[in-house]
Amino acid sequence: MKLPELFHSKSIEYSEKMQYLCDGMRKLWNRILIIAFVAWMMAACNSHADRESLVAIDSLIMQNPNSAYSVLKAYPTDSLTSDDDHAYYALLTTIADYKTYRPATTDSVINIAVNHYDHDGANLDKRMRALLYKGCVMEELGESEIAIEYYKRAEKVCAPNDDFHIGYICLRKAILYQLAYSDSIPMENYRKAIVYFHNARAKHYESLCHNSIGMIYSRAGNYDLAVKELRQCIALARSINDTLDLCEGYNAMCHTYYGFDLYEKVIAASDTLFKISANVTLPRSSYDIVSISFSKMGCPDSATKYIEMAPKPVVVEDTISYLRSVAELALAKGDIKGYIQNNDRAVNKSDSLLLLGQAEKIRTAEAKYDLAMQEVENLSKQKRLILVISVLSLLVAIVSSIVYFQRKRIAHIKIENEEARNQLSLLKRNLTETESESQKRIVALREQELQLKKMQEDIRLLELGNQEKINAASIEKQLMQTRGMLQSAEVAIAIQTKTRFCLDEILRLSYYSGKYNSDQVIDNESTLELSQDFWKTIFEVVSLKHDNLFERIRQKGVTLTENEKKLLSLCAINIPSAIIRRVLKYKSIQIVSNQKRKLALKATSTSTRIEDIFSEKTSSEHS
Repeated sequence: MKLPELFHSKSIEYSEKMQYLCDGMRKLWNRILIIAFVAWMMAACNSHADRESLVAIDSLIMQNPNSAYSVLKAYPTDSLTSDDDHAYYALLTTIADYKTYRPATTDSVINIAVNHYDHDGANLDKRMRALLYKGCVMEELGESEIAIEYYKRAEKVCAPNDDFHIGYICLRKAILYQLAYSDSIPMENYRKAIVYFHNARAKHYESLCHNSIGMIYSRAGNYDLAVKELRQCIALARSINDTLDLCEGYNAMCHTYYGFDLYEKVIAASDTLFKISANVTLPRSSYDIVSISFSKMGCPDSATKYIEMAPKPVVVEDTISYLRSVAELALAKGDIKGYIQNNDRAVNKSDSLLLLGQAEKIRTAEAKYDLAMQEVENLSKQKRLILVISVLSLLVAIVSSIVYFQRKRIAHIKIENEEARNQLSLLKRNLTETESESQKRIVALREQELQLKKMQEDIRLLELGNQEKINAASIEKQLMQTRGMLQSAEVAIAIQTKTRFCLDEILRLSYYSGKYNSDQVIDNESTLELSQDFWKTIFEVVSLKHDNLFERIRQKGVTLTENEKKLLSLCAINIPSAIIRRVLKYKSIQIVSNQKRKLALKATSTSTRIEDIFSEKTSSEHS
């Protein structure tokens, strides 16, 4: 064993021993604390001092929720005689369950506190907390609209100087809005929460908000702002030595770098992530994006290592992540068949998730139907029968329609996208071959240039006669021609390289991009959000390939919209209409065709074929 490895292994062994001792001491302290609390509560009960014991648990619950939960479970509830004590106990029990991540199955317990404090105007703090955690419970039960209602009610009765709870309400609203709406609405709430958490010196929650904002910017394609927010998240986590928050920050940073194809930065950030996450279970995707990054960089051995390190897939999302990493590894090894097989399996798994999502929608519809049935129990039998039959028929029709059209849509989109991806792959292969030939041509031209320069220098060293002067002039002319061809070849390969980058970006997004709901269900008909770097590059390709096309169109007095420039650029590199539809957010391929014709007529005044825009200069020159 090498010396650094030895020191590393000893350090790990020492850390493990210290962690074991710390865990043991923590468990022992919790047991002592619980025993002390229970003994004190028994004495308090004998003294009819339940209120004091509940206040003591309340003070414990934020600092050590696990201990508070254990104390509440051991609490002699028979001693609770007043409605106020019952309500207080119900509130604390709900908070302890929530803080210890125990899933809510009903709102019956928190309702005891809400109903009591709604009629007790003297205790606004407990009323606010009862409303707040009623919202948390309803959020867990999937009742988002009801949860938002209770969060707003809690906000109204919250004390103006209670910065922590105002910030926490803003945070919960932001999370709910993010699941249901666009990113603009939760962004405002996250920003408000940061201000309040900062004032309350709640750095843990402040760090979480910066993490969420960073991921919103990342999804929007704003690299600089995403990295800025995530660095703030990491800095706050480091300042309070919160390993879990630190892992969350670095994990989000890795995924952000991955989203922008910065594979070296993914690997660098992951080194830190894996070092600090010794006692933290990371998601499968954290390992897979590192594996894919190594595959993209041509390091299959390292990619294999991280695939083997990753935990076994548990849910479908893990399987999809695993299949994508294996597919990229196969591609890095030159196994095209393995790449296609595993990638197709990943796509099929994604489609199955979509169907599961539709099944969940059906189950939700059925649940709402059951609730509607309860509301008509007081109607007459005749009216109720008519209503049941009508609602049931409608439900069957809706469910059948959802299943039929969704399956039909998935099949159509799958075929459409697969054909488009095959076209893109063929374009990429042809482009790669052409690029290789251009590289060889550049090498040959550079060799020719060097030979001509040598001949030119040799002639200069000789005493020039008439014949030598003629030879020198001829060589000079050849040299100029060679340099001209070399320049043209370099421009051509620049166009090919930039075009290949555009094709790679679109291909990557066409496989992996999608909208995600709270259940991580992928929508195969989602739009493709391309980065600013992509659009900058493709505009450069069009200008280089077609002699400042946009400027020439402008000089004709024609002003193109941003969307028209994008459409023209995508057509310039032969992107299929099925992909253009997703990129530019058109509802159908027919609309893409219509927009192409309108753009061609606008730019040329004579033709409805978009290809004529690119050939217009050539045609005018010939005429």
